[in-house]
Order: sequence, then structure tokens, then C-alpha cells
Amino acid sequence: MAKWLAGTTLFALLYLSACSGQRVKSQSEPFDFVLRYGVNAVNSLDTFRDTLAVAITRDSLVQIPFSLSPADMAKIQQELEKIDIWAY
Repeated sequence: MAKWLAGTTLFALLYLSACSGQRVKSQSEPFDFVLRYGVNAVNSLDTFRDTLAVAITRDSLVQIPFSLSPADMAKIQQELEKIDIWAY
């Protein structure tokens, strides 16, 4: 589950960042994002609010406190800069 979430997060982050037009200048500057995924994009990872929301069934959405570690956030930012995602 963790690998799937990490993979989905990175893919969506790459996609969303490419579309946003916002550019992160350096790794020393913090950044946050909201990743929405799944059917109708009801599942979400929000690093602004440190929450994870997952639709367990069609009628129930569970939201829990969740945050990526500083090391995970730095790695995501590093990979985005490595492929120069904001140049697209």
C-alpha cells in the first residue's frame, strides 16, 4: 500500500506540477501540494493540511491526519527538479 501510495503520489505530483505553471526555485524553499486521485478524484493527499482522505466505499470518506516526512518531501522535490518538470 505504501509503495502504491508513493508511486501514485509522485506520478500525480509530476502531472499536477507540470500543469500548474508554478516553479519551485530551489530545494531550500518548502513546497506543499494537494494530490487528488481515484474515481472522481475523491481520494486526496493534502500536504498543506497534513491530511489523507480515502473513499472506503461509495458512501464513506475517511480522513485522517497524515504527513510526509521532511525526507520524503525533499526527495519528491529533488526528483521534480532533476527532471526539470517546471520547464514544460
